[in-house]
Amino acid sequence: YRKLALVGSSFGGLVSILAAAKWPHLICLALKCPVPDFPEMLQLEFDETGMARWKATETIPNVVPGGSGRIKLGYAFYEDSLCYSGYDAAKVVTAPTLIVQGAHDEYVPPRQILKLSESLGGPNSVAWLPDADHHFSKPEDFQLMTTLLSNWVADHLNGPTPPHQLIRK
Repeated sequence: YRKLALVGSSFGGLVSILAAAKWPHLICLALKCPVPDFPEMLQLEFDETGMARWKATETIPNVVPGGSGRIKLGYAFYEDSLCYSGYDAAKVVTAPTLIVQGAHDEYVPPRQILKLSESLGGPNSVAWLPDADHHFSKPEDFQLMTTLLSNWVADHLNGPTPPHQLIRK
């Protein structure tokens, strides 16, 4: 491949930021409700009592929409997440970045998105969808989100490539 773009959503958004920090040849980065501070999101979601229960039982509430009960997830997952900062990684990301964020995201606080935008080392913009939640549950929000992200990636992949972004074989 001569041009690569990266798209990530939620926790995958954090993973995409971490990967983009290690790949300077990336043409662009497209993020849907990324979680740059995963430990904070978990602490806010589960509160102190929930975090203690997670540590004791190695289970978390089923967070899948419509899910119930608890699912197995080792507390080491949280402890490992403390080692990764999306903000620190973002400082070295120079690829043009689009963040599509729901203003009513129930998991990712707006301050995380604003801090991420300020931290990114390259040009970036945030598209705030005023009525959207984390899952873009309303069909019109989902449609707009997918259109924004796909157009962003297509425009960057189909445009001219700066020499420093060419992948050399």
